[in-house]
Amino acid sequence: MTLLLGANLARYAELETALGVPMDICRSYASGVSDALSKITADKAAGRVSWVSISSWPTTADITRLMDTITSPVMLTYLHEEDLGPKVAIATFKSRTATLWDASQSNPNVQVGPILTHTPYLNQTHAQYYQTGKFDFVGVDAYRFWRQDGSLPDPKVGGVGQNRSIGYLLGEENANGTPKAGGGAATFAAANGVPIAIGEFGAHPFTTDHSNRPIWLAQTIAWLRAHNASAACYFHYQIGESGPWLLDRFHVYTTDPNDPARLTGAADPDSIAAFRNEFQGAAAPGTANLDLSGDGALTFTGTASSASGTLSLGGDGTLTFSGSGTGTPPPPPPPPPPTGEEDLTAARGSDYGWLHWRRRWRRYP
Repeated sequence: MTLLLGANLARYAELETALGVPMDICRSYASGVSDALSKITADKAAGRVSWVSISSWPTTADITRLMDTITSPVMLTYLHEEDLGPKVAIATFKSRTATLWDASQSNPNVQVGPILTHTPYLNQTHAQYYQTGKFDFVGVDAYRFWRQDGSLPDPKVGGVGQNRSIGYLLGEENANGTPKAGGGAATFAAANGVPIAIGEFGAHPFTTDHSNRPIWLAQTIAWLRAHNASAACYFHYQIGESGPWLLDRFHVYTTDPNDPARLTGAADPDSIAAFRNEFQGAAAPGTANLDLSGDGALTFTGTASSASGTLSLGGDGTLTFSGSGTGTPPPPPPPPPPTGEEDLTAARGSDYGWLHWRRRWRRYP
């Protein structure tokens, strides 16, 4: 299964610009069906998958309108982190998620599933939020926190989140890295024939070790790919209980989550590069020099593809390259989408394809 990578809507464009490559999926939060459809329409126009949480329970007519209107890939969630609160009774949450799932059976573009924090998976209390057979993915929000020495424990994870692996946070590993008896999110998902999906994830950078967050990002995404994850959205945002989650700069903590000082951290190009490298087909950054000589010849040398040669400007304005180079040929194009399904890959130039999107992959391997 191909892992879709993306970010939250609020600073999506900013992060995509910093990466220099298009992302696959946008995580957003809607007040109701009309708001959700507005965000889904914008995502479709941008050529990306939508993952929308709806905070208020819609009427039956609105649910029908939602399912009848969606024509692009959408992951749909009722509420957000239901275990924090809870927002409604667990039985109500399960029943309403199941109702959305039942309604989605009329639209192959839609997947439905809940999102919980990592805590129920870590504590192995997650099953109570799921109705058997009525979800398409197991959703999790998971964060790796950083706390300054001497600070109070983090409100969500106490003192244990400082450099934990994603496997630990999702309940699959003990603190020492050994497999955890009974497992967590990935084990539960596999038992139900669906993937895991990460609605939010993030890591604070270690100011004393600039390689820490890039390494954690690479290890996290590798782990998710190895454990049948379908999506992961980085929470690129300035607000957080113990500091901002911005991927392009270092951690600046203030007690006021709206303090502009949180945006003044030094740039963190290594974390951006680590995330960029995870996008399939993304070009590796390189350097190039173009030198214009007196006779009009343009000489090119570059490191991205180990190429060198000469670009000659002819009298008719034609540029001709002669030289040699080495590089990796582009991957073959993805297979065409199944009949009746819209292909977003042509619009966005991605190879994530549609094969994994067949919402009943447990029935159509």
